[in-house]
Amino acid sequence: MLPLFFVSSMTLTARPSPLAPLLHHPLLPPASLNLLSRSPPRMSVESPAAGKAVAPSGDFTPPPPTSSLAGAIALVAGTTVGAGILALPAKTLAAGIVPTTGTLLASWVYMASSGLLIAEVNVNTLCALERSAVSLSTMTEETLGVAGSRVSSLAYVFIHYTLLVAYMLQGGTLLLELGAALPPLAALPAATAGPPLFAALLGGALLLCPPAVVEKVNAVAVGGVIATFGLLLGLGAQQVDPALLAHVDVPAVVPAIPVMVLSLVYHNVVPTICYQLGCDLPRIRTAILAGSAIPTLMFIAWCAVILGSVPFDAADAAVAAGETFDPLALLRSSGDAFGEVVRVFSLLAVSTSFVGFYYGLTDFFADALGLDQRNERAAAAGGAAAAAA
Repeated sequence: MLPLFFVSSMTLTARPSPLAPLLHHPLLPPASLNLLSRSPPRMSVESPAAGKAVAPSGDFTPPPPTSSLAGAIALVAGTTVGAGILALPAKTLAAGIVPTTGTLLASWVYMASSGLLIAEVNVNTLCALERSAVSLSTMTEETLGVAGSRVSSLAYVFIHYTLLVAYMLQGGTLLLELGAALPPLAALPAATAGPPLFAALLGGALLLCPPAVVEKVNAVAVGGVIATFGLLLGLGAQQVDPALLAHVDVPAVVPAIPVMVLSLVYHNVVPTICYQLGCDLPRIRTAILAGSAIPTLMFIAWCAVILGSVPFDAADAAVAAGETFDPLALLRSSGDAFGEVVRVFSLLAVSTSFVGFYYGLTDFFADALGLDQRNERAAAAGGAAAAAA
C-alpha cells in the first residue's frame, strides 16, 4: 500500500515545510514531491490536469475548526483500532513478541509518515483551490490528472465498501453474541440477521445524528475501547507464560506485515480531520501522530498478552487438523469474564472503525459530487450581498 502515489507535480510558493527532509528519500522521486515542500498561505499551483496556473485571490480564509484536537485524535485512533487488531495475534503467533514489536514499530513509522504527507498535500490543495474541503478525488486529479483520479477513486471506493462489509459481518456476529441472553436476539440467526441489524443500528445513528453528537459518541466509544483493553490486559496478564514470550522466529513475521500495515490504516480520515481542525497543520500533525501511536502501543501490548497465553505451535496444529485457528475465538468461547470482555472490546473496536470509514466515504462522495463546497457558496453569497448593497 503506497498512500504517497498520488503526490505529483504541483508547484506551490511559500515557506518550507517541516517535512522537507522526507523529500530526499531514495524511494521517492524528487520531481514528484514539490507539493510537500510548501505550506498553504499565498500559493500558486500548476495543475497538470488543467495545464494552467491557478492563484488564490489572496484573501482566502481556511474553514474554521469544527472539532477539537481530542476529537480528531479519537477519530484517528478509533479508525485505526479495528478488525486488524483482531487478526494480529493469529498472524504473529509463530513469530513471537520480539519480531512482532519491531515490525509493528517500523510499520507505524511508515504509516505515520505517509499520513503526514497526505495531510500536507490535502491542506495545500484545499487552500490552492480555495475550497472548504477536498478528498482523495480532488487531490489525485490535481496531481495525476483526470485519468489517475478515476483509477484511484475506483480503488478507494472498492476498498471502503469491502471493509465496510467486513465490519458489518464481524460487528453483527459480535452484537448477537452479546445479546444472546435477550430472547428477541437469541432467536435470530447470527449469519443472516446480525450484519443487517448492526448496519441498521450504527448506520442509522450516523445518518440521523448531528456530526457533533457523532463525534462525542465516537470519543466515548474510543474511551470504551481503551477501558476494555486495559481490563483485558489486567485479566490476560495472569495467563501469560514468560517462556512463550521468549520464542523468536524472525522469518515467520514476514507474512504478518500486510496485516500490520492494514491494521494501522487511518488515512481515509486525514482529509476529514484537516477541515475539522481548520487546516491547522501543527494540530493536524499532533492528531495523526498521537492518534496512530496510541493504537500501535495497544497492538504491541495486545500481542504480548495473546502470544504469551497461547502456544506458538497452536496455529500449525490447527492447520494440520484442517481447522481455522483464531485465538480470539478460543478466548470468547471460554465463557468466563475474559471472554465477555473480549466480545465487548471487539464490538467497540469494529464500531469505531466503521465510523471512521463512514466519514472517509461520505467526505469522498461529497467532494467528488461537488456537494461540500461551503467556502464557494459562502463567497458567492457574500458577493451577492455586497452587490445588492
